[in-house]
Amino acid sequence: MDKLKRAESTVAFMGHLLTSEGLKPDPAKVAAILEMPPPTDVKGVKRFLGMVNYLAKFLPLLSDMTQPLRKLEDKDVEWCRLEQHKQAYKTVKEYLMKAPVLAYYDINKEVTIQCDASDTGLGAVLLQDEQPIAYASRALTETETRYAQIEKELLAIVWATNKFDQYILGRNVVHIESDHQPLKAVFAKPIHKSPKRLQRMLMALQNYTLQIQYKKGTLMYIADTLSRAYRDTTEWAQHDTSEVRALEEIDHSDGLSISPSRLEQFKQSTAADPVMQGVITAIKRGWTENRKKCPPELTPFYNNRSELVEDNGLVYLGERLVVPATLRKEMLHQIHRSHIGVEGCLRRAREVIYWPRMNAEVKDFVSNAQHVKLTSQNSVVNHYNRIQYLYGHGR
Repeated sequence: MDKLKRAESTVAFMGHLLTSEGLKPDPAKVAAILEMPPPTDVKGVKRFLGMVNYLAKFLPLLSDMTQPLRKLEDKDVEWCRLEQHKQAYKTVKEYLMKAPVLAYYDINKEVTIQCDASDTGLGAVLLQDEQPIAYASRALTETETRYAQIEKELLAIVWATNKFDQYILGRNVVHIESDHQPLKAVFAKPIHKSPKRLQRMLMALQNYTLQIQYKKGTLMYIADTLSRAYRDTTEWAQHDTSEVRALEEIDHSDGLSISPSRLEQFKQSTAADPVMQGVITAIKRGWTENRKKCPPELTPFYNNRSELVEDNGLVYLGERLVVPATLRKEMLHQIHRSHIGVEGCLRRAREVIYWPRMNAEVKDFVSNAQHVKLTSQNSVVNHYNRIQYLYGHGR
């Protein structure tokens, strides 16, 4: 009986409020707009106006309302925040939170979730026919801010699908728009081939049928703005609190058949290797969209960029440890110690370690070692035969 409520004047249901005055939008689905902090510089104004211009097709009056804000974009105008700017910002936000800009959810229409991650925040919007149904944003936790960019972008998808779960659970397909192209490769391959933290997040998405679509960041008007002007909260759905903790506790070195002293050696060599440091920077900030713009020394890693992660000063490709240049020769000797042939050595190496062109280098090293061994054996045999010949002829 304690769950029963009667004679309520307002009931929240599926993003709406059923009230005595009629149907109204639930404040929870527009909180990201309501609590959006005002822009503090010209870039912030431009981002906000970009979002407004995109939504103006649903309410042309929005363009007129933003006139005071547009003046702040002029190069000759000094940045300021006067009362007229505050009022314009407030008025525009009010219109973004109601019809005709904000649409009602239609179960018969396709659903698209546009989501984005900035350095410190997440933003998402639920769309139908390119029109917003619900907005969402939040700040990243301190730990999440240290995630690689690809991890942040996937986290944005996990959080957004959870946030809009009522709308998308059970649908045949949900379109996801992201400006991080490597995510398409992540979703296209088996889960076990991804790094551990990505695996955990991909598992959290198994309730949904998602279709990932790449969209340029310059066209992600709403999600990009929300991810930078986010609500001052790190809220997460109640049943996913433990999931976040689990993600933060993942250690990529678990399960590696490498001793702690060897791991420390890898860490020191990685820190002293400028190429590996460049890879770590690319992992954290995001790789270039075009391979041609990638620094030459990082190009060998480019095709595997969606699988590369950094953890505790080490770089991993999936669950394999990436070997810095100074340790590769030593690793070749270690791989060949068992003398199990080329394929056996390759199989052994692929289980634990990786570096660009490793397969070719292992094959060359093993083949050369076998050639040297065979040459040495032939030399001994020839020398023995020569002695026997001389002994037989009494010399």
